[in-house]
Amino acid sequence: VTAILEGKTDNYASSIWKDIITKIELISGKNYNDSKYTRSMRIIADHIRAATFLIGDGVLPSNEGRGYILRKLIRRAFGVGSRTQEKIFGKDDIFLHKFVGTVIKTMEEGYPALESKKEYIEKVVRLEEERFAITLKNGIEILLDEIEDMKTKGNKKLSSEISFKLYDTYGFPLELTQQVIENEG
Repeated sequence: VTAILEGKTDNYASSIWKDIITKIELISGKNYNDSKYTRSMRIIADHIRAATFLIGDGVLPSNEGRGYILRKLIRRAFGVGSRTQEKIFGKDDIFLHKFVGTVIKTMEEGYPALESKKEYIEKVVRLEEERFAITLKNGIEILLDEIEDMKTKGNKKLSSEISFKLYDTYGFPLELTQQVIENEG
């Protein structure tokens, strides 16, 4: 609706997204209009906005219900920014929490209560990012060790048991397992 009222043909060109995307460009040093980064920046902007509202409404990252959705939003945005082929942010950077203030400022007219929760929301996002960064580091190490073992044995396929163990035990995303496997041939 905002895009239509502002005469835009693209939702992400509307005022709701402009400052958030500009902040992503500023921190990442990447250009939104470069097609390599547009989709990822949109995902980051959308997911951090949703996460900000969920946390502001009292939802915390967890393994079930609304908390699971929040965790997936934060982790997907973090993964898109740090571990994708586009590599918008450095692989070890914690960055999502830096956008919470911009989301709150953008939405302050309609949602003034978010401002009083800003530090809390930033802290929750940062802690989830840090947890996921550790998950990624540990999962990558396990996966690369398994790939080396496969190469030694002449195997070309990762066992489904390893993929499941990485996901179920360590919380390592299946999509990332697939990407690493493809990159390693």
